[in-house]
Order: sequence, then C-alpha cells, then structure tokens
Amino acid sequence: SKDAHVLFVTDHVGTDAEAYWGAYGVAKAGLSSLAGMWHKELKHSGLRIQHLDPGPVKTQLRELAFPAEASDVARTPAEVMPAFLYLLGPDGPHRLKD
Repeated sequence: SKDAHVLFVTDHVGTDAEAYWGAYGVAKAGLSSLAGMWHKELKHSGLRIQHLDPGPVKTQLRELAFPAEASDVARTPAEVMPAFLYLLGPDGPHRLKD
C-alpha cells in the first residue's frame, strides 16, 4: 500500500521497570524496541511505524486485574479511541502526500 502503517500499543511498564509486572513488562519493552527498530529500518520505505501508550483503559481485563481500582483512574475505550483514529486516519502524522 502506498500509505501502509503499523501501530503498536505500548505501556509504560515496559520502560519504567515496574515491580510485579514481569512477563507483561518484558513483552511491552520488546514491543517498544521492535517499533523503534522498524521505524529506523523502514523510514525510507513509506511504511509508517507508530506506537501509542493509551494509559490505563477500562476494559474487562483491567477490571479483573484491579477489582478495587477507583473509577477515575482509567479512561474508557471511547475516550482513548480518538488518539488511535488520529494516528491511523487521513490526517495522521507522517502522511504521504500525492
């Protein structure tokens, strides 16, 4: 595709070495590293490599992991979706111009 892109969803626990996040933190650190490598390797290919850390999001998985979490800690999926749509949409950064 003339305007192809990859969007990685990252998490600060991959870079902040948070206690008790083990395999999840290691996986997110690897993902962030891969995104950086691909960005450098493919910067002249036209493929856009981006990453986004949406922060805490109210999902079923998060509710299972943090059942007593205060309701104002995490945002809803609807609140974080505009960032995803911007990065993937026609007005997102680094768009190729015809």
